[in-house]
Amino acid sequence: MNKRVEILAQQRVYDGFYKVDRLKVRCTRFDGSWSPVHERELYGRPQPVVVVILYDPDRKETLLLEQCRIGPLAYYQDERAWLLEPVAGHVDAGETLEQACVRETREETTLEVDPARLEFVCHFYPTPGGGRERLHVYAAAISLAEIPETAGHAAEGEDIRLHRLSFDEVRRKLEAGMFEVASTWIGMQWLVYRKWPQLKAMQGA
Repeated sequence: MNKRVEILAQQRVYDGFYKVDRLKVRCTRFDGSWSPVHERELYGRPQPVVVVILYDPDRKETLLLEQCRIGPLAYYQDERAWLLEPVAGHVDAGETLEQACVRETREETTLEVDPARLEFVCHFYPTPGGGRERLHVYAAAISLAEIPETAGHAAEGEDIRLHRLSFDEVRRKLEAGMFEVASTWIGMQWLVYRKWPQLKAMQGA
């Protein structure tokens, strides 16, 4: 089957921190015919987003960041608006994905990641029904022996508390359904159910 999409019109209707475009589109159906023309809003920023899973194989710990997020504020105006997430951020102009991983890690944690140790995990669309953002997930082994209590990019007003979690604690939180961010779910499942077994096998060899 030859799948096709046509963008018949596209207009920028909001140009703030996030951009919103209104599109008229149609696509081929599974029977080969064309769908009706749909009018949809597409939101987000055009730059790619990187996510960095930081872990210490010797301490058997990972690092997650706690900060207040605008999304949960639609539902809660209390401590539930603070979420646990990996390092993440948009790629700046002229940066590679790996360079953005190094910079975002430094800005959000003060820690330095060796770009040669970055491992690509996956990429995914968190909200494909209307969001244009595509998240590129990387991981890096790093020493978590010494971390600050708080960090964040001052010029961007970030206020971040750093949390070290053991691999066992991460697994318990996953099994109890305690994480609320897609990048945390994806990154922590990869770490606990794929990477950690690999590390244990290597250590036992």
